[in-house]
Amino acid sequence: MPDAEHSFLAVESGADRPTAKQYQQEQPLDYSRPGKAGALEMLRIGPPFRWLKNSSRLVAVIAAGVGFSLLVLALISFWSG
Repeated sequence: MPDAEHSFLAVESGADRPTAKQYQQEQPLDYSRPGKAGALEMLRIGPPFRWLKNSSRLVAVIAAGVGFSLLVLALISFWSG
């Protein structure tokens, strides 16, 4: 099983995404339909911007902090009575 960090970075960065040539070799029927019209090149996007990655990580840390704080408060409330 691949480690979670590698999987997360692969999804985030698109590192494991096949190239157009690999896609053409692996899926010739799927590639030929949009490939003939040039639609495949129009759908190509680049990696996410640095500010977008940083802001999404910030939101994730804040959400985890809020969730952990709520869990601690609920446990304190439960134990105190």
